[in-house]
Amino acid sequence: MAFIDIFKIANNATELQVTATAPSGSNFTQVLLWTEDTYKDYTQALDFSSKLDGTSTTETFTIRASELSESTLDGIYFIELVDNSTPSSSCAGCSNTVLGVATDFSRFNNCIVEYLCKVDIECNNEYLHKAVTMKMYIDGLRNSLQLGNFTTAIKFWKNLDRSCKDVCKTCSNTLSELAKKGLGFQTLAGELILM
Repeated sequence: MAFIDIFKIANNATELQVTATAPSGSNFTQVLLWTEDTYKDYTQALDFSSKLDGTSTTETFTIRASELSESTLDGIYFIELVDNSTPSSSCAGCSNTVLGVATDFSRFNNCIVEYLCKVDIECNNEYLHKAVTMKMYIDGLRNSLQLGNFTTAIKFWKNLDRSCKDVCKTCSNTLSELAKKGLGFQTLAGELILM
């Protein structure tokens, strides 16, 4: 079975780093990438199969934001790798395809801070309501990703993006790498983890 060792947003959100291992005696033959806007629409998948070396079972490569026509990576990214192994007929549900997910919530957390800075404790304040709602959306997004319910995660992402557009236009890169700990997901050692 194929295995994604690392799939994450890196280098100040300018690239996706990928390391994956195919089953013994196999190689990866296809790499497809989607965003939250194109997830699992194979007609809109970006094919990065040309990045495959094909000389060993382990592949390591990067996808730059510029290759996605973006200056920074700000979304949910899904990568699908297909290897040339033949799944055993005795293994129900086995596949030669593996899926990884990477995202970063730091822009949304900055947006919550911006809303909270506008809160006036003396008044019934719309900003407090917006901050609490956004926090609930982040929790929903996190839970949906952990449960593998990517369609729901995408809905939460889009709601957060819409809520954050006006209040925080330059928040995406204001946190240091250390401060971003716990503000996104990556695929590491075959598992989707909070990073």
